[in-house]
Amino acid sequence: MNQIENKRLRIDMMALRQQIWERGGERTGTVDHSSGDYPRWIDTSTMLADPLMKAMKSDRLDACLKSGVFDMKPTQESLQIKARNQKIRRMKRSKDQDQPKEEDTLHGMITALTTEIHKLKTELECG
Repeated sequence: MNQIENKRLRIDMMALRQQIWERGGERTGTVDHSSGDYPRWIDTSTMLADPLMKAMKSDRLDACLKSGVFDMKPTQESLQIKARNQKIRRMKRSKDQDQPKEEDTLHGMITALTTEIHKLKTELECG
């Protein structure tokens, strides 16, 4: 788990991890879905509490309160946005991998040589 700066949040995350992944004090490789509630990822578009904290439509919350059914299917718009963002990230990663590292460029080599010359010059002047 990544290091979490906030101590209280770190304690809560450790307790949640223990509740999900440990049974009888032993770490398991799978989440035990039969033992009650467990966390799972849901799409942003299905989060019912968002309209309570943000200025946005509350259609999904209203439908849930009227029907008593929580529809967890993401909206088509949300899926399209996620697909577009994934494509942008893939293109950026591909572009980053195609670009040479600075030390491999002529400018990088000149910079490295200049730094070494200055170091040697300083050593000779001090020595």
